[in-house]
Amino acid sequence: MYFFFVLIMFSSSLFAQQNYIDTFHQNISQKVGKYADDLDNFLSSSETQDEKPTQNHIKKSDTFFKNDKYMKETRDTFIALDLGYNMDSLESNHLFISLDAHIPLYKLNKKYNLFINNLTRNDTNSPPKSPYSDITQKEQTTEIGLNYFRDISKNFRSKYALGIRGLSLFTSAQYGFCKNFQLLDIDAVEIFQYNSRNIFSENSNLYLDTKVHGVSFFRTTLYRGTSSNASGMDYGLSVSKYILFNHSGIYLSQIFSSNTSIHGFITNYTTLASYKKSIWRKWFFYTLSPSLIFDKSHHYKTEYAMKFLLQSYFRSGS
Repeated sequence: MYFFFVLIMFSSSLFAQQNYIDTFHQNISQKVGKYADDLDNFLSSSETQDEKPTQNHIKKSDTFFKNDKYMKETRDTFIALDLGYNMDSLESNHLFISLDAHIPLYKLNKKYNLFINNLTRNDTNSPPKSPYSDITQKEQTTEIGLNYFRDISKNFRSKYALGIRGLSLFTSAQYGFCKNFQLLDIDAVEIFQYNSRNIFSENSNLYLDTKVHGVSFFRTTLYRGTSSNASGMDYGLSVSKYILFNHSGIYLSQIFSSNTSIHGFITNYTTLASYKKSIWRKWFFYTLSPSLIFDKSHHYKTEYAMKFLLQSYFRSGS
């Protein structure tokens, strides 16, 4: 109750200082773009930036929800600050703060991107999971480093990364292939990772997007992955629906996941709903994400969870 009282008082204070907050956000957003441009100019020659293709509705939905697919592939300039609270009927409740930042350097001959992923402060040892994860993630550890993007062709793309994850150095290579049809978009992604602890992992994601009508689409995601420090192969399936409005969106998903080394065909069933809405201009959002979980680790006992999230989003040009 104290947490929600603080949130209510915080929101009231924000609306009472509308002009000050708007000015503050504008200044921060301008500085994000300015610092990115200054760093880009310092490291690059005076080449022109390639024009970005116009985003279709599916890409706009991924961008709005900031889901896993978007975070793995984006070249946008932004800083996202999250304040949230997780409630769970079978596990501990906790408050968390998380920061993500991407600073692309477009003017270099080869596209580079400085990134900070999931810089988290919370009252548990487990970082928060995204409410828009297509497949339940086992871990989300702070990552800081440099991405290098290379478009092989119109349909083939690649991304290479070097950085620090936790206390280990890591490198990764990501390859993607996309093909658009009249009613179906196919996107296949393969990721290879290796770190200084001599752990090698690889995983595959296949995204099948079916266009429904102007404001929504269905996404079926198939996942598999292995790691040298874990037995068996992880695999999963999710069926999701994205509905995007002018200043809000709804995300619905049914998720199944398991591992070949564990007895039992499915070890986790998750039904997730999420509602996200802009409540302050185009940069301050709240998200409500209730979920119903049946996990083998809890002997498939019904697990109720709820995530409440406030997000400030600073982006160049906003």
